[in-house]
Amino acid sequence: MVSRRVGTALAAVATAGAFASAQQSTPQPAFRFERPVSPTSGGPQRLAIDVPLLVGGNPFTVQVRGVDGATGEMIYTTGPGLSDLRMYDSSGREVAYLLVPNPPASPRWPAAAILPVAPVETDTIKTSGFEADLREPMLVDRFRVDGIAPPFLKRARLEASGDREHWTLLAAEATVFDLPNEQLRRTEIEFTPGTYRYFRITWDDTRSGRVAVPAAAVARVVASAVPAPPLTAPVSFDRRASEPGHSRFRITLPGGHLPIVALDLNVGGEHVLRRATVYESRLSGAEAAPMQLGTATLRRVVQNSVAASSLRVPIRPPSEAQLDLDVDDGDSPPLELQGVAAVFAALPWIYFESNGGAAVARYGNTTLPAPRYDLEAVRDKVQIGVVPAATWGDARARTAEENPALPAPPLPTVGATVDRSLFAYQRAIPAGDPGLVALSLDAAVLAHSANPRQRFGDGSSVPRREARNNRSV
Repeated sequence: MVSRRVGTALAAVATAGAFASAQQSTPQPAFRFERPVSPTSGGPQRLAIDVPLLVGGNPFTVQVRGVDGATGEMIYTTGPGLSDLRMYDSSGREVAYLLVPNPPASPRWPAAAILPVAPVETDTIKTSGFEADLREPMLVDRFRVDGIAPPFLKRARLEASGDREHWTLLAAEATVFDLPNEQLRRTEIEFTPGTYRYFRITWDDTRSGRVAVPAAAVARVVASAVPAPPLTAPVSFDRRASEPGHSRFRITLPGGHLPIVALDLNVGGEHVLRRATVYESRLSGAEAAPMQLGTATLRRVVQNSVAASSLRVPIRPPSEAQLDLDVDDGDSPPLELQGVAAVFAALPWIYFESNGGAAVARYGNTTLPAPRYDLEAVRDKVQIGVVPAATWGDARARTAEENPALPAPPLPTVGATVDRSLFAYQRAIPAGDPGLVALSLDAAVLAHSANPRQRFGDGSSVPRREARNNRSV
């Protein structure tokens, strides 16, 4: 009887060992990219989502939730994304993680008591201003003035203090303005979150008249010292040929299906008042048609060497990696576009618990569903604002030797057989990633292909990745 029990126990142990060995030997999924992760220590860590991760991973969904009543900007909700992200420690063991947004509590704007400050006027300096008292120290990240009679456009210096003796410079040269005729208004000054009670604004009156003490001053109290990391990225662009009165540009994004919600434009010139519209090509039936993603009026005025501007174009998140910007110049010279930056929606943090050693993140597999970890049980207890920040290393593409075969792309890459002898011209198409590809029609194609009314119906591609067309017009 005893022998049978011992044998049964040994068999159970052997079965458990075989099961554990099978679990450990389960091959990892295929991934196109990987990058190292360096924790600051053992225990809870957080990682900010950045552009390389967004470009290589499964995309986020973004929906418009409303409009900010103070700024007029769209408020977006970010849905699930990065379902293919997996993390591993140095031994190859999978590391559990969570995508954790910042606390969703609505910010408070407590009013401050206003304390006048005597103006200063010398041969070289002319200033005025006021101090504001929140009555107790608070964690804040914005300061706003209300009730100054428009129009005004002022340079301001903002300082803050906890005891009214030691002051911290928050903004050396902020610009505050309310210009109803130009439809430009900005009365908030943003700064790095900090705990302060007193604020001091000093107006630069050297080139403009003094303004009255505001009717009210408020500061925005934040729930966390670590707000969602603002993510922007410069993008490339080139000027396109266009008819008189319009400036057209082709903007190239880092990738498609990115959670981009606006484009910030850097333009030359002093005064600007032009309508800008952003499009992308979308498949409609058998052809690509432009779809409008967003439009806005670009505005800039300069008064006494101080500029007030609004050069952001809110857009719906694009599907493609190329956008078209059309600017209505009216009778002005072509727009002097000097730079474009993509503005991303607010994204969650990546929260994980580290053993103190290096880790690696892998991603780039469209077939993987989002993982489910036991770590989900502590989501409500995660205080992301006090968790140390880990750092990313450089991303790299995984080699064929490191990777099992990736699944085939969802779109067909080979069509019906084409008789090449029927075509008079041929062009090589450069190699690229599998899937849907868009090609621009250049002068050579337009000169030797069927006209636009026939939808360029004589073009085709063949398995050797050569494009051919059969006649000139």
